[in-house]
Amino acid sequence: MKLAAREQARALGIPVVMDANDRGLLDVERFDLEPDRPLLHGLLGATTSADLIGLGFEESVDVILTMVDRTRISPELAAAVSRIGTTLSSWPQLASGVALGGALTAEAARRILLGLPRPSGRFYTDLEALTSADRSTLV
Repeated sequence: MKLAAREQARALGIPVVMDANDRGLLDVERFDLEPDRPLLHGLLGATTSADLIGLGFEESVDVILTMVDRTRISPELAAAVSRIGTTLSSWPQLASGVALGGALTAEAARRILLGLPRPSGRFYTDLEALTSADRSTLV
């Protein structure tokens, strides 16, 4: 569905803003400004949504991990992937991550709608990294 939505957005020349709910991942694809931009930043190559019809569970997980860049996912998500479909029914999401994603996508959409700078790209607002002990402003 994520690929099909982007195919349609690119055809219509409208931007895509997506939160992936892990490490505050925000994707922005400005098809309004870059009509030939590769889908999902080119991470899936020339794959189309039609190519993904009928994939099995393992193949689907592999595509999703490629889409979110498996080298950048959180240790918690990496540990959970092998449990999806057994002890976990789906991708784990916490309300705090969902709220962060809502804030990130709303801010990106606001900037796009107001004509303010919001380039295409992949951005992280990793709360774990941002609130680590070495970032404290207290002495």
